[in-house]
Amino acid sequence: MGRLAEQDRAKFAHDRIQKNRDAGGETNGKLAGEYRQLVMGLPAMIQQCGLGQTMAFLASKGKGHHAMALADLEEWLERFDYAKGKDGVLKALMDGDSRGYRMATTEALAYLQWLKRFAEAAIEKPERGTARG
Repeated sequence: MGRLAEQDRAKFAHDRIQKNRDAGGETNGKLAGEYRQLVMGLPAMIQQCGLGQTMAFLASKGKGHHAMALADLEEWLERFDYAKGKDGVLKALMDGDSRGYRMATTEALAYLQWLKRFAEAAIEKPERGTARG
């Protein structure tokens, strides 16, 4: 019996949260808290702005918790034909058809639900006023 897509999403998200939780060498440190806060808002950002705009925003920030979240999303989406390309996921989505873009958006939202839940469970909420999106 094969694995379910939900199991694969959950395992990948769990592994990413475990890795990112200890980012910067301090468990539940500032970077991890900022990452948690950003991850919590990514599904809404995708629904409002679109997957491409959201990924471009994360890429424009270029480092820290934004880079971590972008890497998590890209590494998950790279598994699918509609998001594969020699120039990266964002370029593949821009060059692809609308069906592939919609599939990638649906997959990203499904994956992010797991990432959010594991982030809530494993990473402490940052102190008020310390994290920004």
